[in-house]
Amino acid sequence: MERALNQKIQEIIEKNIPAYLVTITSTSQSTPTRLGAKMLVYTDRKIYGTIGGGDLEKKIIDYIVLNKPSETIKLDFALSKTGNTNMVCGGDVQILVERLFNPCLLYIIGAGHCGVELSQLAKKVGFYVTVIDNRKAWANQEKHPFADKITVTPYKNIQKHINFTDNTYIVIMTHNHEYDELVLKKCLRKKYKYLGMIGSKNKVKQSFQNLSRAGYSKKELNKIYAPIGLNIGSITPAEIAISISAQLIAVKNSIFQ
Repeated sequence: MERALNQKIQEIIEKNIPAYLVTITSTSQSTPTRLGAKMLVYTDRKIYGTIGGGDLEKKIIDYIVLNKPSETIKLDFALSKTGNTNMVCGGDVQILVERLFNPCLLYIIGAGHCGVELSQLAKKVGFYVTVIDNRKAWANQEKHPFADKITVTPYKNIQKHINFTDNTYIVIMTHNHEYDELVLKKCLRKKYKYLGMIGSKNKVKQSFQNLSRAGYSKKELNKIYAPIGLNIGSITPAEIAISISAQLIAVKNSIFQ
């Protein structure tokens, strides 16, 4: 059981599957579980393993699915009708809940020179990094050794490879202006935390005019970070990556929206 559980944990981490590890860290008196018992709880309410079943297990699952805790937490439960569970064992347990996945999903659309620098830097500052490009020569592990995931796909299919959530960050920096605009259209009306596009002021102005003529509202266009990154006078790919990373961090930390 322990080996199988460890394999599940490894799969969760490698694939960044939303799930939590629940561990019994303390017990006293009569309980339906044992010290060290573990259970995986997925955010779709599925579980693997058990910490004893009953109302205790249900309350843990409900808590995780409802709150999706961002940090490791400890929870105390009294297993009695007068406690915080509908159980009559009479004992007490302490439970550790650990998040196994990274909710900050960064999609770098365009694996070129700036994408290479950004995939490394963004990983170091805490993002789960996916690099997407339509060129195998650039979208590979050799050029992006720090990326968690690399996908080669035509940009017309880009939406199939992005998990659009409230914690999704999308950076558009392909090797072609038309591709940038195409990806922007595919993402603009989806759910995301951050959507940015690289380019000069003139390029951004032209793209926005095209989008406006295509029926996108001013309110929708104002949500786009473009030109992307903080204005630090960046020129080189490394400097551009730093300016973008700083903006991503600011949005993640709610410095500005």
